[in-house]
This record gives sequence, structure tokens and C-alpha cells, in this order.
Amino acid sequence: MNDKEPYLDVDEAAKYLQLHSETVRRMAREKNLPAVKIGRSWRFKVSTLDEWINKNALVMDAHSELPPQGPKKILCVDDDPDVLVFLKSVLGNNGFTVVTAQTGHGAVRKAEHEVFDLVILDLQLPDITGADVMKRISENGKAPPVVFLTAFPNSTLLHEALEIGSFTLLAKPTKPKELLTVVNRY
Repeated sequence: MNDKEPYLDVDEAAKYLQLHSETVRRMAREKNLPAVKIGRSWRFKVSTLDEWINKNALVMDAHSELPPQGPKKILCVDDDPDVLVFLKSVLGNNGFTVVTAQTGHGAVRKAEHEVFDLVILDLQLPDITGADVMKRISENGKAPPVVFLTAFPNSTLLHEALEIGSFTLLAKPTKPKELLTVVNRY
């Protein structure tokens, strides 16, 4: 390893790995990608990333005979039934398994009994906030990535959610293509 090798920031590492920058940030935070945190920023060395790729390529090759995984399971939480119909239609028609909940407590109960690959979550729910749902699901040790789908992208509730962990923000109303672009990042 070259001691004078420059570090890449998240965007540069994402471009190098051909991944989305939020994916790289999440993988670094979860210690699934070799990185160094300096202050609030993640940094990556190309040589270390190359070693990681080579190591993980061998793991993937060893598992290549396994049957393909089924569709990703997504928990969609919104108090508006029309939004849930939209999400279920768009995601279901694109090969995803969709489970819905209209309340925060209902979402937490479902997350206690099922494992989800992604949660699409309204920020403002009738019983508890989306940030509370995110926190309670992560307390269960089953912390899937979260996409907040909200009509209030400037809400102070987003600051609460940031204290819990990272997420992706998608503003309502959203188009099917925008939704699928975000979901396919995971």
C-alpha cells in the first residue's frame, strides 16, 4: 500500500465502485466497506478498495451456484391509502414484494415479525412520526435502509431522523420512474 496514496471522498469512491454515494456511505458506516472516518466524512484508499473488491469477488464466485434471491421485500408505510396503492402497484409490477401499513405502530409490529430489505416511510403518520418508526425498527436490530416519502421535505422531523441514522428523501408527489430509481439503488 502506498503511504502517499490520496484518499477518495464518498462521491469519488462511489464513482470508482460504480455505486450510489448513499450506498457507499451506508456500507462504510456498517463496516461492510473499508473506510476511515475523519470528522464527519468518510475517506477511502483505492488500493484498499481494490483489495476489498478482489476478496468479495471470490466470495461471490463461491456462492454463484446458489439459486437467485427472490424479489426484495419492501415495507411501505403511509396513512394515505392512495399512496399505498400507488407504491404497491409500481413496486409490485416491478418484481418487489410489498407489505403495507397505515400506521407507525402497525409498521413496527410488522418489522418485529418480518425482515425487510427496505422501508418506504411517510414522515408524518397519525400515531407516531416516521422518525419514531425508524428508531423503533432499528432498535429491533433489523435496520433496513429507509426512504422517507414526504410532502414536507423541509420538516423539522427530518432532523430527528438524521440523529437516528441515514436515509434517502423522496418528495411527494413522486413519479414511478423516480421511485424505482431510488428503490433500485438498494
